[in-house]
Amino acid sequence: WTNVCRVTAVQDEERRQGFVYTTLRSHMVLGEERFTVELDADDTVWFELRSHSRPAHWLARLGWPLLRAAQRRFAREAPAATSRSNPPTAVPCS
Repeated sequence: WTNVCRVTAVQDEERRQGFVYTTLRSHMVLGEERFTVELDADDTVWFELRSHSRPAHWLARLGWPLLRAAQRRFAREAPAATSRSNPPTAVPCS
């Protein structure tokens, strides 16, 4: 099987960027995740990750404790990994 997702929303504001992706029928879990990065008034960067999911396949139900542990680890490590990245300089489009 393939675990396919689709971007279902994009947030593209001057000081806030983000997206939501949702799992499709063939995915082992049903759910979605939202990633948002915001630059607040004092130039502090905020990273937000929200997700919800439930098993959709019997294998996912069987391994649910391991899947949840992997999801929690990702949520813990994602902000640090994002802050370590060195993204290219954004160039405004006209």
